[in-house]
Formats: sequence, C-alpha cells, structure tokens
Amino acid sequence: MNSLRLRFLLGATLLLLLFVILTGLALQKALDHYSEQAEYNRLQGLVFSLLAAIEVDADGRVSVAVDEIPEPRLRQFDSGLSAVIYNNEKRAVWQSDPLLINPPEINPPAPGQWIFNSSPDYQLTFGFEWELANQSLHTFALQITDSASPIASQRQAFAKQLWWWLLGIALLLLTLMLALLHWGLKPLRGVTRELEQVRTGKQQSLQKKVPREIQPLAEGINTLLGHERQQQQRYRNALDDLAHSLKTPLAVMQSQADKPESKTINEQVERMEQIIGHQLQRAATAGRQALRKPIAVRPIVQRLIHVMQKVYVEKNIQFKNAVPENIQLAIDEADLMELLGNLLDNAAKFTNDAVTIGYEKNPTQEIITIKDDGPGIEAANHKDVFKRGVRADTQHAGQGIGLTVARDIIEAYSGQLIIDETVQKGTKIKLVFQRPGAQLRSK
Repeated sequence: MNSLRLRFLLGATLLLLLFVILTGLALQKALDHYSEQAEYNRLQGLVFSLLAAIEVDADGRVSVAVDEIPEPRLRQFDSGLSAVIYNNEKRAVWQSDPLLINPPEINPPAPGQWIFNSSPDYQLTFGFEWELANQSLHTFALQITDSASPIASQRQAFAKQLWWWLLGIALLLLTLMLALLHWGLKPLRGVTRELEQVRTGKQQSLQKKVPREIQPLAEGINTLLGHERQQQQRYRNALDDLAHSLKTPLAVMQSQADKPESKTINEQVERMEQIIGHQLQRAATAGRQALRKPIAVRPIVQRLIHVMQKVYVEKNIQFKNAVPENIQLAIDEADLMELLGNLLDNAAKFTNDAVTIGYEKNPTQEIITIKDDGPGIEAANHKDVFKRGVRADTQHAGQGIGLTVARDIIEAYSGQLIIDETVQKGTKIKLVFQRPGAQLRSK
C-alpha cells in the first residue's frame, strides 16, 4: 500500500467504524437500561393500582374492581397485558384475561418482595399478605405480564433510528475527513507538480514555500539537484581536460609518423586519436538530467538532412522527414545532433535510394526511427556492430565507432538503440526514449 491518501483513508475509516459501533452499543445499552427502568416503574404503578382494587372475602375468594384501574388494556382481551393473582398454593385465584386458560406457574416471592423480568416479556411479580376478617393472614402473589409494551415498541423504533443516525453521521464525518485529507495533502501535491516541472526542465529547483514538516525534504531535494549539476559538470570538464591535454603530444608523435620505421607508431597514434575522439564525445554528452528542457526534434532532423544532401550529393538520396512537428524530447541539442548525425551518416552510406526518419510511440516510450533501403545488416551481426571498431562492411571508409557513440549517447538518457529485426529490406534503427514518468509508473 504505497498511497498516503489510501493509508489515511483506510485508517480513518476503520477508526470511524470502530467509534460508531462502540458508540452505538453504548447508547443501545443505555437505552435498554432506561427502557427496563421505565417499564419497571410503569408495572409497579399498575401493581399498586391493582392492590388498591383488590377485595378478599372471609372465605379467601379474591375479586378485583378492574373498572377502577386506570389501564384500559387490562379490560381488553388479547391486549398483551394481563394480571394474575396466585394464592400460597401457587394456584391462580384471579386473572384479568378470562381467555387465559392455563396461567403460567410461578415461584411466589416472599411478602414485600419484587421480582422483575424483561425477557421474553416484561413481567413484574409482587408478594403480599392479606388479613381476613377472622384476623388470619393469607399470602398472595400478584404477577403482571406485558408482551406488547408501548415502551418496548418505542425502544425498538428509537434503536433502529439511532443506528441510521449514527450511519449518517459516520458518512458525514468520513466526507469531512476526505475533504480535510485533500486539503492536508495539498502541499505534497504542490511538491509533486514542482518536481514534474524540474524533471521536464521548466524550472531548476523547488521554489514554492512548503510546510515546516516537509521543509527538510524540499531542501534536501534542492541540494541534491544542485550537487548533481555540479558533479556532472566536473566530470565533463575533467574528461575534456584529459582529452585535450593528450592532443599536443599525439600531434608531435604524428608529425614523426611519415618516417618508414614509424609505421607501428602511426597505427597506434591513429588508434589513440579514435579513443580520444570517442572520449571527447562522451565528455560532451550531457546525459539525462532532471533539469533538461525538451527540444523539438523535427527541425534538427531537417538541418541534418540538408547537411547529408550536400555530403552525398552524388548519390541523389531521397531523405524523408516524417517526424511530427509537435514531438519534443528531453535531450541536449548537441547530443541529439551527434546521435542522429551518426545514424543518418551510416544510413546514407549504405542506402540505395531513400532514407526515412519517422516517429512511433506507445504508452511508455517515444521512438525515433531511421530506415534505409540498403543491403541491411545480417541478423548474426546485430550485436557485433555495437562493439567499438567492428564494422559490418569494409567497403566504405570509417573507424567503426559510429554506432558505439550513438549507443553511448542514448544510454546516457536511459534509452535504447535497437536494430529492428522485422525489416525485410534495408536497415531500421530505433531510438527508444522512455516517456516522462514511465519508469515511475511501472513500479
């Protein structure tokens, strides 16, 4: 999981979900407790009303003036509310619902004892004693059962509504957290945009003010970019100085090469000049930098075509520039001139009639192609022609380092020089450049 946004969002969602569940359970428990207490108080009041309406005759027969009780449900059949009075023999001696054929058995509480149950129905049982006219005491138990309590139905409706409210609040909080996350990550998006500007060469460093928390990161990036520019310049200067410092001694040695006994020296001087030329080219190669500004390719191709038409005027080669006007590459102009110049020169040497410079692309690459209609390069020699000093053809003048120089240049920009093996006639060279951000996306 490499996304900060996804990490924050997942963490916030889990915490919010945990908070909603725990809050809902706590409120549900508090609601249950409140409902049970309210139901206990309601049934206890109903018990007192029934006790006030009870009459017991001398024979111990119980009667209740139900009409005096302020609870109409006791006078309604199948209302869910019922009252039963038991004697000390656990036998029902009175019941409010005449349809109740077999009243439930009970374990009578002691006189003055209250027993409350909330499951499966709300039920309150109270034990009491009644003194008859002959001053004898009879023990009774009054049990009230409510299977359709209005408080219970209200509690269920409220609990359901409570969870819907909590869900709505959770979604609202999640939306607010998303907005807060978007706002909080805004500086990082700004840094990302600036890095893209740096990578494409539109600016040389991170310039916008960033929050204190990522200020060291921005300063570190700017320091690294500056160090990279300085180090590359030092390398180029060192190679350039080394190559030029060898030119004068070599020139002296070459001036003595016309002597007959200097044939071996002459060969070695020529070889050393080739190496120095190659190293000078490497020193001049700027390489891929994050600070490179893209340049248009088509005008450079056109300039090289004009040069090649003058050099190979006798061959009357038809050069075709098929690179679109809007194509740009993040490469040093001198490097691109040297790269295309070497390849166009090779193509012009070996072509019969035409050389075409084209453009191809795919989601991750931009490709410049150079196609000639000459004899082509045998498949067996595709790898060897990139070795320094190796030439696939010995009939044309040259030192055999053109393709090597071209490969070194494009590899300095993390690109590839490929010989297309699908071409039936001639040779097609592909210069493959990675699209901006393609390597990052592939990871």
